[in-house]
Amino acid sequence: MASFRLPVALAGALGGRIQFGWAAKRIEQEQGIVRVYCSGSAGAHRTFTAERLVCAIRFSVLRDVELVPAFSAEKLRAIRELEHTSVVRTFIQYRRRPWTEWGWSTDLPIMHVLDAAPTQPQASGILEAYRVGPCARAASPLSEEERIARTVRGLSQFAPEVSSEAQRGTSYAWGLDPWARGAFAWFRPKQLTQWGRLLATREGRVHFAGDQTSPMPGWMEGSLLSGQRAAREILSGASGGAWRRGLRGA
Repeated sequence: MASFRLPVALAGALGGRIQFGWAAKRIEQEQGIVRVYCSGSAGAHRTFTAERLVCAIRFSVLRDVELVPAFSAEKLRAIRELEHTSVVRTFIQYRRRPWTEWGWSTDLPIMHVLDAAPTQPQASGILEAYRVGPCARAASPLSEEERIARTVRGLSQFAPEVSSEAQRGTSYAWGLDPWARGAFAWFRPKQLTQWGRLLATREGRVHFAGDQTSPMPGWMEGSLLSGQRAAREILSGASGGAWRRGLRGA
């Protein structure tokens, strides 16, 4: 899938040190080490052992991983209650690109319309319909073909001049991804203020990364910053939670 090209490309530069296809089932800490018990395809099992662990598992997934010993009560509450918003992204390729703007918002179910390839030199173009919240949850159960068909109809209402130019499409429902169970972290009022530093604070030898543990939740930049912060924690022995000042509740 296209969404996996970036991590696969990064992993390629690291040789065999990155292992795909293993689902964490249990994180176990004891004196000086961390063990992660994983399951793979065809009933395979594997255990990874290290001095430290950087855990970037979405909290929506982490809540189903056994933790021994358990994390602090407040961290467990955040893992249990933090939600991830529903997002469905649908991309339609058109033979030509008569539009000039890069993005619009509509009151149609397709919601946000974006030029998904604004810098490509070809005459053809790609429009994306970015659905969030209730509109995304309504589109998620649909088949791929029906999502694409409804998006084409919606874009035709929005831009009738391209209604006959659609060639092909693809879509992705983040809520149906078993390793994400939603898109970016969705903080309810006061949760960000209450949990901001807590989400980034390590638990024993387990350090945390991911957009929900960063000062920029919901953004790739936040995820990258969180990884840098977790690496600095391990190198320096710090406890984490280095958030910027001025954060407010969602």
